[in-house]
Amino acid sequence: MDYKKEKLQVFFKISQAFVVLSLAVLFIALMVYLYVDETTYNLIVLLLIIMVFAIVLFAGLLIYMITIAYKQGKINKGFALIIGKFIKPIMAVALELAKLLSIDKNTMRGFFVDINNIIVNSSNPKFKSDEILILVPHCLQWAKCGYKVTNDPFNCRRCGKCDITEILDIAEQYHVKVCIASGGTMARKAIKENKPAIIISVACSRDLISGILDVDYIPVIAIENLTPEGPCINTKVDVGKIKDTIERILLEEKDNKMVHN
Repeated sequence: MDYKKEKLQVFFKISQAFVVLSLAVLFIALMVYLYVDETTYNLIVLLLIIMVFAIVLFAGLLIYMITIAYKQGKINKGFALIIGKFIKPIMAVALELAKLLSIDKNTMRGFFVDINNIIVNSSNPKFKSDEILILVPHCLQWAKCGYKVTNDPFNCRRCGKCDITEILDIAEQYHVKVCIASGGTMARKAIKENKPAIIISVACSRDLISGILDVDYIPVIAIENLTPEGPCINTKVDVGKIKDTIERILLEEKDNKMVHN
């Protein structure tokens, strides 16, 4: 199969759809301008004004709720539900605007990582240990290590030269699943195979946002990694945050018994 040709055909289809839609809108606007009487025309303009005003008002409300949530580090469960319905398209639009306005995208990504966590934590989620998946990037592994841990994390020899050792210790202590992914494809595969109810994801802000937007059916608690030697090599993570997150979302033993009864 000629994948290059196939991709080009898909691009042409999308382009054709965009052109057809644009022409349809232009045609409707032209018909309104040429054939609609003044009263109807004024009514249409009024309805458009009301619609734009409603959109701006709703956007303002969302911005206000997000700002308050970010400042307080928490949000009302009802507001979280509203923001949660719109936060992902807001993320996508905001990142494109940041690019257009030459705003630091990493700062914007970090902001949305925090907002995502506030929304997820607002419901005080609780899960059994086998429903939790720790997803970490392979760049946490010591770059000179000779053992491959992406296929099987427990190939790690626990030498302590990177944070993988402590992450595996925590996974064993709380009996949660862990996957070390070399990229988005492997991460999606791990999610499909493990079927977690919640993901604790460690990555750079760019990959975290990409994953949050990609996995829209599973809550993600995102933890940004540290890059003392630059991105994608010998990165670090505050392992305490992973442990604290597990302890916060893990069902207690008595709760587990209630679930099984």
